[in-house]
Amino acid sequence: MLPLAALCACGVVKEKEPNDDYSRATPLPAGRTAQGTLGSPSDVDWYLVRAPREGVLSARLSGIREADWVLSIRGPDRTELKRVDETGIGGDEQALDIGISTAGLYVVVSNKNAKANNPAQPYDLRTSFDSSAGRERESVSRASYPARSCSMAGASGRAFIAWSTVRHASHTIAASRPSLVRK
Repeated sequence: MLPLAALCACGVVKEKEPNDDYSRATPLPAGRTAQGTLGSPSDVDWYLVRAPREGVLSARLSGIREADWVLSIRGPDRTELKRVDETGIGGDEQALDIGISTAGLYVVVSNKNAKANNPAQPYDLRTSFDSSAGRERESVSRASYPARSCSMAGASGRAFIAWSTVRHASHTIAASRPSLVRK
């Protein structure tokens, strides 16, 4: 039998309003799912995703048919590292294989459809976390690659890129992979 604390650690994290900027971001442990709502079509929700150790994070946003989602991944300094806006109204967005350290990342949820006004309908922000042990990654400096073209995160003064793949529905559209080094 599992202790109650272990069962609670697996549940859904409810969005804590207001969370419309980084200083009020809803805490979300890496690997967990958050459930939130769009209070208005222009609502922006910030989540601070923290990992127990260096690893790779993926995030998938879904749930409101009228929404045209934008998913923004930001570093601890709030610099945008990746923006995902691949689908239109009713489509899910996902960011794959993003390097994350224990300092965490901000995941910002927003909507582009001014007609999406259903504050009672929830969305799900599902995250998955894999330890970077055994994963391919490359040590880089911020000056080596522009932030918009790759996913970057730092830990203990070093940075790494996890190669990313853009997917739509069930097929791969494009994949990019820098010259990778196994650490």
